[in-house]
Amino acid sequence: MEKWIFFSLMLQLSQAEVHECEPGRMEQILNRGEGEEGCKPRLTVIRLPDPKDQFSHVTPSHIEVLRCSGSCLHSYHNCIPRETRTRKEKVLLSLRSLASGPAESTCGEVEVEEHVSCSCGCDISELHCTQRQRFLASECRCVCEDTREREDCIQKGWYWNSDLCHCMCPNRPYPTCPSGYIFDHEETCTCRVFSYRAFPVLELVIVVLSLGSICAILSLVQCYRKGLGLFKHRRETRIRTESFRVKVRSLNELLGKSVPGRRRESSPPGEEMTRLKVEPSGPEIS
Repeated sequence: MEKWIFFSLMLQLSQAEVHECEPGRMEQILNRGEGEEGCKPRLTVIRLPDPKDQFSHVTPSHIEVLRCSGSCLHSYHNCIPRETRTRKEKVLLSLRSLASGPAESTCGEVEVEEHVSCSCGCDISELHCTQRQRFLASECRCVCEDTREREDCIQKGWYWNSDLCHCMCPNRPYPTCPSGYIFDHEETCTCRVFSYRAFPVLELVIVVLSLGSICAILSLVQCYRKGLGLFKHRRETRIRTESFRVKVRSLNELLGKSVPGRRRESSPPGEEMTRLKVEPSGPEIS
């Protein structure tokens, strides 16, 4: 239907009477762009946004708000909002339910945007352009910077994608490839095995897993040597063993100082008295 209206309008324009435009007539036509047909906020019926998950329906479904619309003198310009505000509307929300019959309703509010003032201008800016594009303000669009690449692409009969600024295979739309294949629209224009693209990813995963395993092993070794984490009991056992050794050494020194004379009388000549040696009951843990 929209295509039919477009072609009908083009046919009417082609059959329109063309004659020399007088200065007065030109000024009159241009002034119409600032009249009732000009760019300004107008009452417009819009559909309210869908309610949240717990609600199934909002009433009313449509409301009337101010939105920018109208004619602009520049053929590439659009009527866009210059100032907006948020407007709250009271609505009735129907709760979502699996039971049959009328649904329970509750009162609520929804926020809608309303246009306060309007102006004619570009509806996009340089922020919408990619790294391979530049913003053409006179036409309100992004254009590719590398014009030579575009010319070479068109000369060899390929398709130039102006959105991506990239030369692609002709004969669009591209065919559907079987499972495990992907259409190469940049070089061969044929279906190629998809697995070759996965090799770098698989190698990266293997490298990451290997490094992770090595780091885990080194961490366990350090914990074992310092008695941390899972090996905390080993550190406590070593501390108790060292404490026991210190006590035994102190006891030997105390016994040696308390009975020096008696030990010399009871000991045979030329024979050294054997000191008390006590070993811990458990095995020594290094």
